[in-house]
Amino acid sequence: MTQDSEKNQRPLLITIVCIFGFIGGILVFLGLFIGAARDPVIQQYGPSVIPITIVSGLFGLGGLIGFWMMRKWGLYVYSANLVFGIISGMIVGMPFSIGYILPIFVAILGFIYFKQMS
Repeated sequence: MTQDSEKNQRPLLITIVCIFGFIGGILVFLGLFIGAARDPVIQQYGPSVIPITIVSGLFGLGGLIGFWMMRKWGLYVYSANLVFGIISGMIVGMPFSIGYILPIFVAILGFIYFKQMS
């Protein structure tokens, strides 16, 4: 195996995280179309939570695609989106919650494998 192919080979843990991330992203977008899931969130945090969720979801998906491809830009996009998500959550009044723990873990995982990314 050449050094380039070893560098870009995706570790199993990143594969698993990306698959769960893709599934989670789909569920979040589906939740935007299901009133029983969407309406209580709008009532609690206001209508601005919908565009924030859409933007964050798209950037999160983009970051995960980059992760999947073992590209450093994917980690950068994912990490910037994580910071955006935390800040926008604070703006609309969402408390820092366990929902941030998994994305933080994913970003840390990306930095652990940073040298393997191109």
